[in-house]
Amino acid sequence: MATNRLIRALCLLIPALTLAFYLGTSIQISGGDVVMPLDDVYIHFQYARGIAEGTPYVYNAGSPPSSGATSFLYPFVLAGGYLVGFRGLALGIWALIVGAVMLGISLRVLIALWRDAGIPAGWAILGGVLFATHGAMAWHFHSGMETGVIITLTLTTFAALWFGDIRAIALSAGALALMRPEGSIMALIVVGIYAVKLWRAKDRRGDWRWLAVPLLAVMTQPAVNALITGSLSASGNQAKSILGAVPFSARIAFERIADNLGQMWLGFAVDTQFIVPALSLLAVIGWLWLVRARPALALIVLGWFVAVSGAIATLDTAFWHFKRYQMPLYALIYPLAGLGGWALWRGLMRWHGNRYVLWPRYLLAASVALTILMTAHSAAEFLRLYRVNVGNVVAQPLPMARWLNEHTDPSAVIAVHDVGMMRYVGERQTLDMVGLTTTGAADYWRHGPGAVGQFLLRERPDYIAAYTTARGLNYLVETPLYGERLAGFYAEYDPADNVALGAEFQGIYRVDWATLDSDRRDQPGQASITPRIARIIAEIDVADLASEADAGYTWRTSPDLPGFMTEFYTLDYIACDTPPCRVTDGGRRINEAESFRFELPPDAHGRDLILITRLHPVERGRLHIAVDGQPLATRHIIQQSGQWLEVATRIPPTNSATLTIDITPEGGVYMPYHHWLVIAAPPEQDDSPARAIFQDGGFDLLTAEAMIENGHLRVDTAWRAGADIRGDYKLFVHLYDEIDAPPVAQMDGYLGAGTLPPANWLDGVISGQIMVDLEGVARGRYIVGIGFYDPFTFERVAIQSDVWAVDADRLLIGEIEIE
Repeated sequence: MATNRLIRALCLLIPALTLAFYLGTSIQISGGDVVMPLDDVYIHFQYARGIAEGTPYVYNAGSPPSSGATSFLYPFVLAGGYLVGFRGLALGIWALIVGAVMLGISLRVLIALWRDAGIPAGWAILGGVLFATHGAMAWHFHSGMETGVIITLTLTTFAALWFGDIRAIALSAGALALMRPEGSIMALIVVGIYAVKLWRAKDRRGDWRWLAVPLLAVMTQPAVNALITGSLSASGNQAKSILGAVPFSARIAFERIADNLGQMWLGFAVDTQFIVPALSLLAVIGWLWLVRARPALALIVLGWFVAVSGAIATLDTAFWHFKRYQMPLYALIYPLAGLGGWALWRGLMRWHGNRYVLWPRYLLAASVALTILMTAHSAAEFLRLYRVNVGNVVAQPLPMARWLNEHTDPSAVIAVHDVGMMRYVGERQTLDMVGLTTTGAADYWRHGPGAVGQFLLRERPDYIAAYTTARGLNYLVETPLYGERLAGFYAEYDPADNVALGAEFQGIYRVDWATLDSDRRDQPGQASITPRIARIIAEIDVADLASEADAGYTWRTSPDLPGFMTEFYTLDYIACDTPPCRVTDGGRRINEAESFRFELPPDAHGRDLILITRLHPVERGRLHIAVDGQPLATRHIIQQSGQWLEVATRIPPTNSATLTIDITPEGGVYMPYHHWLVIAAPPEQDDSPARAIFQDGGFDLLTAEAMIENGHLRVDTAWRAGADIRGDYKLFVHLYDEIDAPPVAQMDGYLGAGTLPPANWLDGVISGQIMVDLEGVARGRYIVGIGFYDPFTFERVAIQSDVWAVDADRLLIGEIEIE
């Protein structure tokens, strides 16, 4: 009787003390508020508020339902606290109370299980105290997340299986399935193995009917998600899964999952921050003992470890928040270790004929002392980490949310990275860039910063409140999306201690829509191409997933390509037709293939068409273009990083209702940002005889005129493309004193004001002008020579002419006098 009173007292006292420590720490660090150590807690709080106010699954009023709370049941638990008066930051008190209650239940269940196994009460109590006071366990029971609840349900399900109570098994496993997705895996394993056990035992009591409870629970969350959001899985899982990586590679996914699994299982054995290694060894012994004593339970436990760790290993976030997804498995080590320790002790005693032998007792005393010391150290360490992370939340998300609440219009839409506190305390409509709470955003996030930028352009938030460096957001910082900085928030911390924040700085920025709306990202702007446009009939905004989907857009990039698959820039054109020449756009990085489809309106049938592609020419390369499966042309990407280039390709008349375009890059990373299909305006024609033939008929020179103008040699040329034109060649103009000596002045460049290598010329006349600076050139008579050369190999293009002299693949177009 006294023992039972002691156990009951401890199951109240220890949770009360840990609650006091963690609640006091939170109040102290936050200056009087109750602040949780993770921003994700406030995602649950916001969904809980919605439930309490009668709008479950709605994160933002008026927005479509979303499933950002991966736990189905936990927001309802929190909503109970909201309904009884724990509102605002005070809902954290309720979350801490829930955690403390769960800790007390877990402690009680462990002690009861061990005592039923024959372990003396003193040892069972000591083991329970070590569990409840270990820092990792205490942290997670008081983190404000559902982790403490899932730990408790894991232990109660284990205990129900131990005691063989089918009703308790069904109810506990059902609650487990409703608490987290990995709980559903655990419940299915229980149902499968226990069903076989009942069948083999020729169950005549109808116990198998109880197994319908966890089965229904397993189906509940996917069914509700599908009904309300249209997706079986929670959006949190969609945003975090390695299996959703872009681009997806089975090999890389397998390697990452295998690496996560290896780290996880090594951690179960030797990660002293989360477990005393001696307990892990005893847990193995305990499981081996279960294999003989309770084989069904042993198989269930093995299934839990294998299946749940396997599921967790598929997450990018497998080790986030101090391994919160793994903690139910760490908790299972304790009951197994207790059983293993007791089995080992009894085995040693039997081996010694139950005689009083000192060395096992010395070993036991030393092991217990070490375990107590390591547990005490972990308790102090995790309390320190709690202080650090509460402080981080107090330094960034909390004041940011309060700033938004005080300085922005209630109707404002805020694009955010950490969406919990901003929405719950900021009380403003949020656009979740990561995609946990905003429907559809997770797809853009997985595709990289270029797609995220496109998503923001589509959704048009008023402000951005986010990091400037996390996962490629630095690309957006250099654009008008991150317009005027209104406020900045810094947090100093050791990255090894931090689980609350993504970087040391976050800012609040007003999006510069005036600048963004004034640019012409939705139409071509290159001066060498726009005169050939009669009308735009179709377009694809690359990296805008909705635009891509409309065009059946597909792409393929080597998964080994480093960096993000999409990027986002504000750049000027190399040469645009009329201002504004600066355009903000997102695009892809492709090194294997691109394909898309255009629908043709009836008035485009039988007309010349032009495909125009805006790209970022970071690397030199070639584009092999095919239409409806037939090779059409090869275009060259000139290297001009930091500016927009447009490449045009003529498509012969067709009567097809659709055109399928396939582009295969060669020689570098191809970075498309926009595709247009236009009806071509008639080109300028000149049927006069060629005065020089280049590239064996690839293109012709029609006219060339040299003159002196304002201290420069000006050379005007007109060219005509042939059917076999090719190559990435620059036009050069040389001024010679002696034809066999180096030029005294020179200049080179692509036609079209630096945008058109010959391979990219369209049909018709191509005019060009090059100015050569004559500063420092003495008076006299000089020879003018022109030609084309490859800027990388310096190979010159062959020339034939009956009008002018040709020397060493230079066309000598005359002489000029410099006075």
